[in-house]
Amino acid sequence: MPIVHIASRREDVPLDAVNVRDASEQWKNHSASPETFSLWLYDTHVGLCVREYERNGYDDSDFFMVVYNPIGDKFEHHEFASTRGWSYPCFASHVDAMPEILAKYEAYLIEQKRLAEEQRQRILAATPAKGKVLRVVRGRKVPVGTVGVCVWLGSSAYGKRVGIKDDQGKIHWTAYDNVEVSAVPQTSESA
Repeated sequence: MPIVHIASRREDVPLDAVNVRDASEQWKNHSASPETFSLWLYDTHVGLCVREYERNGYDDSDFFMVVYNPIGDKFEHHEFASTRGWSYPCFASHVDAMPEILAKYEAYLIEQKRLAEEQRQRILAATPAKGKVLRVVRGRKVPVGTVGVCVWLGSSAYGKRVGIKDDQGKIHWTAYDNVEVSAVPQTSESA
């Protein structure tokens, strides 16, 4: 029994659902009008659920299941319950994937972590920092194209700023947003 869904009428249950059952009698005491209460439970994603997790909001929580989709060979996130409305029977949902799908999910997580680390490294490489070679790409006071080593980075009354030392040893002060990391090497005298 992976993801458990609820429907108020049998007609609302999808045709491809499995383990369809009438749970009206079991849950009628939770209704304001038990004599007309109708509740149908059904399952989906049987054998494909790999991880369950919860997202907590300010007032409510939402519950998700990561499921394997063999069409496209990918993992998807499905919300199956929420505290925003009555969904108690859906909390019977649970992880039920076979070991080979769980192994595939572990490999997927490792790959996602690797890709995230590559992205983090690209961002760090492109982020101006002290000691990096920077090039002025906009602004009015420092000529565009000026290249130098960042000798200072911090906040001032004018916002976030940098100081870059050019080949002649002159320090130029400009806004942080006016520079980008440059691939142009510096001569030994500016280091």
